[in-house]
Amino acid sequence: MFVIRPIALKDLTQIHNLARRAQLGITSLPKDKGLLEGKILHSMRSFSKAVPQADDELYFFVLEDLETNDVVGSCALYSQVGVAKPMITYKLEKESHFYEPLSIGNEFDVLVPHKFEHGPTEVATLFLSNSYRKLGLGRLLSFSRFLFMANFPSRVKDSGI
Repeated sequence: MFVIRPIALKDLTQIHNLARRAQLGITSLPKDKGLLEGKILHSMRSFSKAVPQADDELYFFVLEDLETNDVVGSCALYSQVGVAKPMITYKLEKESHFYEPLSIGNEFDVLVPHKFEHGPTEVATLFLSNSYRKLGLGRLLSFSRFLFMANFPSRVKDSGI
């Protein structure tokens, strides 16, 4: 049997072991134990306080195998991006270029930076140990974030789109 629950300090060693096995580039699951501990503490503060509206909270969850007491996966949400510092994202847009003397119009895809300050909720990390894949647990982890958002709407910020 498995349970998805908020992360706790007792999970630090196990989540650190998971993070060390994750591929490079999963910035929301750092390999540095001190950074992970900071994320755990941030998440614990976020869960414990009353939140009338989303601000700078982190909701970090773990998937625990209750038969072995092992943390085998994780997922997270940032309640609102760009609060502590602006978040830069890139959007693929069409840009037209005209060449002389033939005046042939061509469209090119370009990446255009967009800055978010007090932006929407970010559906963040999702990681599952290799030996627990193909059991539907990755899907369960993914959907759990959306269930959290649906059940606690004051803790997340709509994109407005």
